[in-house]
Amino acid sequence: MKPLETLTWGRRFGIFSFIMKKWILLFLIGFLLTVFFTTFGVYRRTLPVRKGRVEVEGIQGPIRIDWDIWGVPHISAENEEDLFFAQGYAVAQDRLWQMDFLRRVASGRLAEIFGRKAVETDFFMRKIGCDRIAQKILQIQSPLSMRALEAYARGVNEWIRKDRFGIEFRILRYRPEPWKPLDSIAIGRLIGWDLANWKADLVMGDLVQRWGLEKAQGILPSYESAFSNQHSAVREMENSEFNIHSSPFTIHQSPFTIYQFSGGSSNAWVVDGTKSVTGKPLLANDPHLPLSLPSQWIEVHLSGGGYEVLGVTLPGIPGVIIGHNQKIAWGFTSAMADDVDFFLLRTHPQDSDKYLWEGNWKEMEVLEVEIRVKGEEEPLRRRIRLSHHGPILFEVRAKGCSPQLAMRWTGFETTDELFAILLLNRSSDWEGFKEAMSHFKVPPSNVIYGDTEGNIGYLLTGLIPLREEGGWRPLSGWENRYEWNGFIPYEELPRRFNPGDHFIVTANQPVPIENPSLVSHLFGLPDRAMRIEERLLEKEKLSLKEFQEIQTDPVSSLAKRWMEEILKSLGRGLEKGGNEKMERAYQLLAEWNFRIEKESSGAALFEVFMETLLKKVFLDPLGEDLFQEFSNFWLLSTTALDQVLSQDSGVGTSDSDWFGGMTREEVFDETWVETMAFLTETLGEEPSDWQWGRLHTVHFVHPLGRVFPFNHLFNLGPYPYAGDGRTLLRAQSPHARIGQGNFKTLAGDSYRYFIDLSQPEKSYSVLPPGQSGLWGTRHYGDQMELWLEGEVHPNSMEGFEIESSLFLIPIHLSLQEENHPFVVGKLKAALNELEKKRSGRVTSRPDLTKR
Repeated sequence: MKPLETLTWGRRFGIFSFIMKKWILLFLIGFLLTVFFTTFGVYRRTLPVRKGRVEVEGIQGPIRIDWDIWGVPHISAENEEDLFFAQGYAVAQDRLWQMDFLRRVASGRLAEIFGRKAVETDFFMRKIGCDRIAQKILQIQSPLSMRALEAYARGVNEWIRKDRFGIEFRILRYRPEPWKPLDSIAIGRLIGWDLANWKADLVMGDLVQRWGLEKAQGILPSYESAFSNQHSAVREMENSEFNIHSSPFTIHQSPFTIYQFSGGSSNAWVVDGTKSVTGKPLLANDPHLPLSLPSQWIEVHLSGGGYEVLGVTLPGIPGVIIGHNQKIAWGFTSAMADDVDFFLLRTHPQDSDKYLWEGNWKEMEVLEVEIRVKGEEEPLRRRIRLSHHGPILFEVRAKGCSPQLAMRWTGFETTDELFAILLLNRSSDWEGFKEAMSHFKVPPSNVIYGDTEGNIGYLLTGLIPLREEGGWRPLSGWENRYEWNGFIPYEELPRRFNPGDHFIVTANQPVPIENPSLVSHLFGLPDRAMRIEERLLEKEKLSLKEFQEIQTDPVSSLAKRWMEEILKSLGRGLEKGGNEKMERAYQLLAEWNFRIEKESSGAALFEVFMETLLKKVFLDPLGEDLFQEFSNFWLLSTTALDQVLSQDSGVGTSDSDWFGGMTREEVFDETWVETMAFLTETLGEEPSDWQWGRLHTVHFVHPLGRVFPFNHLFNLGPYPYAGDGRTLLRAQSPHARIGQGNFKTLAGDSYRYFIDLSQPEKSYSVLPPGQSGLWGTRHYGDQMELWLEGEVHPNSMEGFEIESSLFLIPIHLSLQEENHPFVVGKLKAALNELEKKRSGRVTSRPDLTKR
């Protein structure tokens, strides 16, 4: 080889270039490896600790936590405080960021991690004041509740000290603060607010202003004489420009909605032993809530300290909210109670901090709050004003005055729901159940019951205001005629025990009381309850297999009710010169079995027809802005359409204000033209391709997944999905989405659960999309397929497949092991006792037709 100095410049450059390329390649490989191992190291720091032995402070004895193959923690402890410590420790491993997120929503502190886009949401939540309420509730907690809250907080904080935070903390670059009992209470009140019936009054206020009292009243069902003596502040401003929805309320429909205010509904039913193949009660529950990621619920099994209970709770709250122990089982649905009133206040022309009350000017309480914003040194300062009715939530536009809209909510009362839940977890019979539920006040709920002795029951619990007038739209807040006169006594609320028909169904329908309007003016339509009863009466004896089928039943009672007239309308179109496509659509609809299934073209035709009809009936009378608010409030708009269609005969010339002088037949005919046009444009020319699942999808969205690029990282779906907002397989889409090309499911079965009380240690459930909130882990979405296919997995208190086990050892015992043989022996004996509890295994799935 020639010496370097004798090489030509070209050769020298080639050798130099080759060497540089090798170094660059090695550098890139090293850089990528460094990034990989650094990223992997960071990711490993987000993973839970679920094996071995961990020494911790704050517990009295050893604790064992076994995670089963679905990621459910089965916790064994010697006393109640250690039990709730371990619950906080285990739940924080899977859901710490979700817990932190929820307490930030409740306390109005989202802007600290999300920036300016969350300021108005924070201000709105500061006005509601879940944390202010929690401060008051904390002062009246029972000793039982306080012990559980403090132990739970110690457990969460023990995990926080491990510095193993989820990836969300890394992305948003902050650390969680220590957990406090106050945080758990605030989250409980936040959920109570989410389930409160508060949207109805606001939308109805606008409808009264737009249409007048009589017409607005006409879209609501009549429960006895619910509206005969009502008077409204809106009526006193008949010539005003009253418009609630010009207020910050509209932020909750903004593109960056980081918390979905929803309201809720649910199905629950129980049969006694005479209708059960095993001779013992069967019970089922599926709460309908926004389908979120992580799930709104988390499953847990608690054993020790007087507890042996299995079911779900909310991340951040001790105990089990829905579930069973070895004696009883229970489930919840929303009572749809009217637990909120809004009051228009007349403020002083020179001082808006004063309002008129009974002829005098009354001072408001004014709170100065600071909202800290990510990336900004100085906090934003806002004023919150409180009247004796409650906080001022909205500014209202009106001629000649500047009224404020104040809210009174039963959730502002100081109540101890955790005490109710903990008593419920330890109850063993109907009397204990009733006593526990007497303490559950917010939100008002229907609760069903079954026990191992063969009894079944139902009761309504919660604070329901006693009113002489008012209750379904904003009221005048300058006189006392609309003040609440206390609450309906718990003993006077409806309940049933071992009824003669041998089953109880609750699906948000009107409660069994002489005058349901005392409870609410807007219940869910009876479609789901009627369908459950229909299914329960199909067989003399029922098994859990039938219960599973009922929970996922996609039959539309609404379609059955209206199909004859819908087909007549489509037939009229054919007579007027329909084409081959219309004939094919008619055939598909005529042959349809009323099942809202993914592959069904009949379902797509019916659903698009009904959505188009809603727009056809209400868009012009409401105007586009108000129609959007009205249609987004799914319960009201669905009920209103049913009411309006039922009021008109559809024959001859209509004098209905809703149809613009047209008959119902003519409205149906025009709706078909638009339905066919939409389906053709969206799904193609061939009607057999118009499948419901191509329009109707379900998508599980993480709070960070609402923005690019994290939507690709965190979210699951979309998946084609069956059902609709009225089927037992609940899959509620927002109304008025015609033209947007899809019907995205926002709310549905957030948890499905059923149990046979002949084996109270076992139950069956599915929790979509999975137990864990940790991205990238096995249990982040491992129940998704089960849920989509209507399947469940078994749970057990006594035997289950263990995926991993962790022992928590009191550090004071661990430090003394070598020098204190007695302590060593005691520790080993306790560990052996815990081991015995977890020695069983379940490796096969029982036949649900027998169980």
